[in-house]
Amino acid sequence: MRKDEIIDYIQKTFSEYPDYLKNGVVDEDNITYCHDTITLFSGKSWIELMASDLYHSEGAVMCLTKPAFSYYIAAYLKLFIEGYYEADALVDTILNMLTPPVRNGTPSTTWIAKNLDCFSCNKKAIISFTFQYLCNEYNDQNAEKALNIYWGQYLNESLLIKNVRNSKNKCKSQ
Repeated sequence: MRKDEIIDYIQKTFSEYPDYLKNGVVDEDNITYCHDTITLFSGKSWIELMASDLYHSEGAVMCLTKPAFSYYIAAYLKLFIEGYYEADALVDTILNMLTPPVRNGTPSTTWIAKNLDCFSCNKKAIISFTFQYLCNEYNDQNAEKALNIYWGQYLNESLLIKNVRNSKNKCKSQ
């Protein structure tokens, strides 16, 4: 899939700011520790985030709640496609956050349920196609590993949102 097609699908899939984010982007327990996250993300749609703000946001992205991460991942996917080399360390951080641990050759289903089940099938598909793009264009070994372990099963264009419509996210406000 071409770069412009992936970006178009990202924009369609993550088109609306979800209501559940109005309750906050970090857990109450982490508010003081995650001040940068609150400043960077609160009240903003993913499309409003500037690439320059995202480049060094490894700590901030790790403070996001699962529902917030499942929405703001769109900004990172777009950033990786448009500025892979500038976002190098961040690409590795996000890929590690999205790659399940493997035990005895099998991805951990408990980890997947806890960390990835909040992504709709549409979101999983666009994440997969982004990883495939990173693998093909930049020979990114971590993207290839993520595809082999879990994400490759979502490389199905029928899962992609073809038209802008309301796509429900499985995540609920926490």
